[in-house]
Amino acid sequence: VAQAARQRPGWAGPDVSILIWALATSSQQDTVLCQAAEASLISEQHLFSGQNIANLLWSFSKIQFSSPGAFSSLSPRALWSMEARHLANVAWAAATSGERGTVQAVVEQLVGQRLSLAEAQMVLWAMASAEVQHPALEREAEERIAKHWDQLPASDIVKAVWALAALRTQSSLPAHAVARLSSQIPDLGAQDKANLLWALSSVAATTDGFMRQ
Repeated sequence: VAQAARQRPGWAGPDVSILIWALATSSQQDTVLCQAAEASLISEQHLFSGQNIANLLWSFSKIQFSSPGAFSSLSPRALWSMEARHLANVAWAAATSGERGTVQAVVEQLVGQRLSLAEAQMVLWAMASAEVQHPALEREAEERIAKHWDQLPASDIVKAVWALAALRTQSSLPAHAVARLSSQIPDLGAQDKANLLWALSSVAATTDGFMRQ
């Protein structure tokens, strides 16, 4: 499929982002396609929709294709035209790729937008990973997560608590996590346990009994 795409006129344009995304979802990479799509995004960004851009940058991060030029080329106009779900994906991709400046730019665009649960989780994690603080957006994300607290799986609770602790956000959720997760500690993976204990210790929300578990 990738070889066939290369033979089409304009194959490096926006449409190829869908192909790269499909490959990335199955952890496959075509370096030639990625390089051509990156060059196209940088030089012909006006042809790409918000979804095209989000798919492409998410894919680059997922398959660890280094593309600092693609992130730095994002224009204010491109970000302004994106829906919240696409901005959240760009934030995740930028944080995963170590592109702090892009995370900062996305955060500014997201202020005042109503986030879904998935968007709130991605954005909060991205902000914490990139060390980008924005109290208003942190509160928006925290409130959205809190509304779905009882339905969240344990691993998502750990990620949220870790992010809030890393951002030093004043929140009651870490204390609620102690009660919610006390019986599920044995089921958590080693990394989740380490992240949870670090987060709870950072905000003094744990107990000796919880630590022993």
